[in-house]
Amino acid sequence: MAIASEIITSARYDLRDTGSTEYTNAELLDYLNRAQVQLYSVLLGLHSDWVHATDTSITLEAAANSVSVPDDFATVRSIWIDDDQLKKIGLDEIYYKRKHISGTAQPVYFATEAATFIFEYTADADYDLTVHYNKNSTALATIGTLPFNNEFNQPLRQAIVLQAKSRNEYDIMGDSALFDFFMDAAFAKVVSRNHVPKGYRINF
Repeated sequence: MAIASEIITSARYDLRDTGSTEYTNAELLDYLNRAQVQLYSVLLGLHSDWVHATDTSITLEAAANSVSVPDDFATVRSIWIDDDQLKKIGLDEIYYKRKHISGTAQPVYFATEAATFIFEYTADADYDLTVHYNKNSTALATIGTLPFNNEFNQPLRQAIVLQAKSRNEYDIMGDSALFDFFMDAAFAKVVSRNHVPKGYRINF
């Protein structure tokens, strides 16, 4: 698995700065982390498995009607209590339901509000949650391992080069085309991984 410093070194070849005289490691690492944020956003938009995570450590405690989201939370996929999948509804609808119910019970619905999941019912007991969600990027250190099993290293490297050249107002049109080429290839991988073949079905 490649680490951030290796991608930065590779980017320096394109930047003709192998001696580290024009760009510091800190600057190129900052460009890498900016690119990683954008890559995560794209993968989130494609509902890619690369950004999927599961948290089973969250408990909705008795007498509570909300819990904190995981630290690296971006968007929710589903929430379960044992074999019961909670239904996601709009935030305003949760508050509407709260006005018309009384007592405590196992929640049926949830919504996301800022950094919390909220539920229509106040819990009548402790409920262990299984939360499937999409995660946000975590900033890389110089010795940090690149994400996604090296599948997107080339687009990330090219993004470093583009940002560095843009800082000096170089003509980057050719580099932009190359970046688009790499990203198209990356997206093709995501679409291919997401594809679920249909089973054969014969109707009589």
